[in-house]
Amino acid sequence: MKEKIQRALDHAGYNSEPTPENLTSCFLDYVDAGVWRNMDYDEAKEDIREGEITVPDMCRAITKL
Repeated sequence: MKEKIQRALDHAGYNSEPTPENLTSCFLDYVDAGVWRNMDYDEAKEDIREGEITVPDMCRAITKL
Protein backbone atom coordinates (compact mmCIF):
# COMPACT_ATOMS: atom_id res chain seq x y z
CA MET A 1 0.00 0.00 0.00
CA LYS A 2 2.94 2.33 0.66
CA GLU A 3 3.80 2.24 -3.04
CA LYS A 4 0.28 3.29 -4.05
CA ILE A 5 0.28 6.11 -1.52
CA GLN A 6 3.71 7.27 -2.72
CA ARG A 7 2.54 7.19 -6.34
CA ALA A 8 -0.51 9.30 -5.47
CA LEU A 9 1.50 11.81 -3.44
CA ASP A 10 4.12 12.08 -6.20
CA HIS A 11 1.38 12.58 -8.79
CA ALA A 12 -0.07 15.38 -6.68
CA GLY A 13 3.34 17.01 -6.24
CA TYR A 14 3.54 16.36 -2.50
CA ASN A 15 6.98 15.62 -1.08
CA SER A 16 6.03 13.77 2.06
CA GLU A 17 6.24 10.34 3.63
CA PRO A 18 3.81 7.80 2.16
CA THR A 19 1.50 7.56 5.15
CA PRO A 20 -2.29 7.37 5.23
CA GLU A 21 -2.33 10.64 7.19
CA ASN A 22 -0.34 12.49 4.52
CA LEU A 23 -2.50 11.01 1.78
CA THR A 24 -5.63 12.13 3.63
CA SER A 25 -4.23 15.64 3.99
CA CYS A 26 -3.42 15.75 0.29
CA PHE A 27 -6.86 14.43 -0.66
CA LEU A 28 -8.63 16.93 1.56
CA ASP A 29 -6.55 19.76 0.08
CA TYR A 30 -7.88 18.79 -3.34
CA VAL A 31 -11.42 18.52 -2.04
CA ASP A 32 -11.09 21.95 -0.42
CA ALA A 33 -9.84 23.37 -3.73
CA GLY A 34 -13.02 22.15 -5.42
CA VAL A 35 -11.47 19.49 -7.63
CA TRP A 36 -14.42 17.19 -7.00
CA ARG A 37 -17.44 19.48 -7.24
CA ASN A 38 -19.80 16.96 -5.71
CA MET A 39 -17.70 16.68 -2.55
CA ASP A 40 -17.70 19.08 0.38
CA TYR A 41 -14.63 19.27 2.65
CA ASP A 42 -16.51 18.50 5.87
CA GLU A 43 -18.48 15.69 4.26
CA ALA A 44 -15.30 14.18 2.81
CA LYS A 45 -13.57 14.37 6.18
CA GLU A 46 -16.54 12.61 7.80
CA ASP A 47 -16.67 9.96 5.06
CA ILE A 48 -12.97 9.24 5.59
CA ARG A 49 -13.47 8.98 9.35
CA GLU A 50 -16.40 6.59 8.86
CA GLY A 51 -14.51 4.48 6.33
CA GLU A 52 -16.73 5.36 3.39
CA ILE A 53 -13.70 6.84 1.62
CA THR A 54 -10.69 4.54 1.98
CA VAL A 55 -6.97 4.89 1.35
CA PRO A 56 -7.27 2.97 -1.95
CA ASP A 57 -10.18 5.25 -2.95
CA MET A 58 -8.07 8.34 -2.29
CA CYS A 59 -5.10 6.89 -4.18
CA ARG A 60 -7.27 6.15 -7.22
CA ALA A 61 -8.91 9.57 -7.16
CA ILE A 62 -5.63 11.46 -6.95
CA THR A 63 -3.82 9.44 -9.60
CA LYS A 64 -6.71 9.95 -12.04
CA LEU A 65 -6.20 13.73 -11.98
